[in-house]
Amino acid sequence: MVDFAQRLKEAMEMRNIKQAQLAQKCNIGKSSISTYLKGKYLPKYDSIVKLADALNVSPKWLAGEDDSIVDTNITDDQLKFALFNAKEGVTDQMLEEVKSFADYILKKNSPSP
Repeated sequence: MVDFAQRLKEAMEMRNIKQAQLAQKCNIGKSSISTYLKGKYLPKYDSIVKLADALNVSPKWLAGEDDSIVDTNITDDQLKFALFNAKEGVTDQMLEEVKSFADYILKKNSPSP
């Protein structure tokens, strides 16, 4: 199994984020991030969730519990960002219209029983 430190390094490289930036985004001390990267200490799960969220990876993947780097359970805010490249300015109504359209496309292109 891949360890937490290796996955943290990999995610940081993928997202091109430095220790100081990650520490600021997660409200975790820079020294703690450094300790995690050296493999000297494993953070508590709530910190793993903060780190995963900041790095846009699955907390279970980051913790070494899963092989899937992405979390398939995404929030509406994450979906708004993915679809519109923004969380702000996108109303819930706009998001619901996109979801309805996606459902329509799926049904339209699914084979009939």
